[in-house]
Amino acid sequence: MRSSLIVIALIIVFASCTKSTTNEKTKPSSTLSTSVSSSVSSNIDQPVTADGLKQAAMSANTNTISSTAFNSVCPLSVDPSQNNPKCLYYRDQNNIYQLCFPLREKKLVFSFEKEKVPSDKIKEPFEVAAGHVMWKSGEDLYVWDGTKAFLIADSGFITSFLFSPNGQCLVWNANWRAGFPVIDEGRFSDSENKENSVFISKTGSQDRIEVYRQTYRVDHLGSDNREDKQLVAWSAIMPSTLYLTTKVERQLYSGHTGIYVVDFASGTETILNGEIEEFLAMSSDERKIAYTPNDKTCCGGSNYTNNTVIIWNAVSKKSASVYDEWKEFGNQGKEDEYVPDTAVFSPDGNLIAISIVGNKYFTTIRKVDGGGNILTVADRFAVGWLDQDTLILGKRSKADYRQRYKVQDMYIYKLKSGKEEPLSLNNVTYLAFK
Repeated sequence: MRSSLIVIALIIVFASCTKSTTNEKTKPSSTLSTSVSSSVSSNIDQPVTADGLKQAAMSANTNTISSTAFNSVCPLSVDPSQNNPKCLYYRDQNNIYQLCFPLREKKLVFSFEKEKVPSDKIKEPFEVAAGHVMWKSGEDLYVWDGTKAFLIADSGFITSFLFSPNGQCLVWNANWRAGFPVIDEGRFSDSENKENSVFISKTGSQDRIEVYRQTYRVDHLGSDNREDKQLVAWSAIMPSTLYLTTKVERQLYSGHTGIYVVDFASGTETILNGEIEEFLAMSSDERKIAYTPNDKTCCGGSNYTNNTVIIWNAVSKKSASVYDEWKEFGNQGKEDEYVPDTAVFSPDGNLIAISIVGNKYFTTIRKVDGGGNILTVADRFAVGWLDQDTLILGKRSKADYRQRYKVQDMYIYKLKSGKEEPLSLNNVTYLAFK
């Protein structure tokens, strides 16, 4: 397993821009009223446009962001003494609900106009936390802070967005070309420079700071290929730390490449693990990562990869295989596949629930040290852990159980007894469990 450290000369910025300037492309405030519930306040700020966003990033200075300066704009500390409840977020038609445990209190968080709900065809179009909602519709990024809605940015460059662990702040990133590809003999070059800028705002405000910017080289890009940096997680342990991956979209291959740690207070980037192809989960102590490795194969075929799940310890640098499709099913070269879809670590980080999809789907609970399978639950996918013995499981739509978010119902499942209790969430769209 390869692990190396790259300290990049970063251009880190403290740029606080409040609203779009008059010469930027803007949308009238009435636009948003057609995109969110009519009950939402009409006091909508103008968006940060694509041109304005890029101008702000390019014109910023080169100073790093101190933790003190950042926390004055966006407080991130989480009180460890607070026992915050675990909450399940889901969408039922045009409404987003929050169901918190152990009291199972159901709360309406937000309502869209029926014709303005983002399409389920977009993978992970929502981000939710602490009763707040962020979503992307077309090129527009919106946030609902509990009382009003904001159009944060209008930019086709935005590739990912997250809330902070305490829900008080949000982060989003934009990738654009740094100049145009070199034209050689009438053809585009297969290399280009790209820039990734990461912006952070306080939830409920359009004021923002650019906390990270990186220019990186992309090789072997065809006319319809794409490569961007994407946000994976915001650390709950180190508030100034973000986890990123490289999203690669090719004609013959799509996936992620590596996990990076960015500390925007110090201006450093670390390649945490360069062998990661698909990031699946991270333990609560952020020491363990579950992933499928980059097998460096190409072009498809009948089960040409064994869909291994690796648990990697970021401290010890040791790894263990907890799932190996070919060894367990003997299906190498066959049409039937059993592919790791999602995964969640137990609270103590010693167990992991892996959801598998193929000709059928199921959840398998494994020991992270490679010690073997604990149990398998058929026709269920793992949502999250309430405690070390209790899982939230979901049942997917019979029409297409490969749809990650559309579910027929969800259950509270006890590992020791094998008993499950339905939550009676019929035909909803699962959003998050946090």
